Amino acid sequence: MGHRSYSPPTQAERLKTYFKQTYSISSLLEAGVHGGIDQARDKPSEWPEGAQGYAERFGSAMGQIAVRNSTEYVVGDIFREDLRFIPCASPCSESKVKRALENTFTARRGEDGHRSFSVARLAGPIAGGAVAKNAWYPAGYGTSEVVRQAGLP
Repeated sequence: MGHRSYSPPTQAERLKTYFKQTYSISSLLEAGVHGGIDQARDKPSEWPEGAQGYAERFGSAMGQIAVRNSTEYVVGDIFREDLRFIPCASPCSESKVKRALENTFTARRGEDGHRSFSVARLAGPIAGGAVAKNAWYPAGYGTSEVVRQAGLP
């Protein structure tokens, strides 16, 4: 279903959205939570405990966010996907759960802003997990770690 007032983003709007999603306070909070969860689970166990270990886990989460969002930005550009989150006009008649699921798996396309499956939103988390596993995680982490990391928002 299209949106009457929809207009595709300009390149400048796409870049602004990318930077906001990648380097905002919410990204720092996301990395902090993921770093804390991994610290509590002692993942990866080869990394130290304490402040140094948390810093490594936090840095890893920030790296994954940067790779994920960069991949989404590039793939979204290739497939002409609009990855902006556009809030529902008030009052909103749509379910918040439905909108959250749509935003996770779909993107707007075309001049009318119709929703369709998003290649970028699939590729981004997979790329983030794969790069972490192959670039900075200790040896021995397999595909299951990539899948686990890709499942993190």
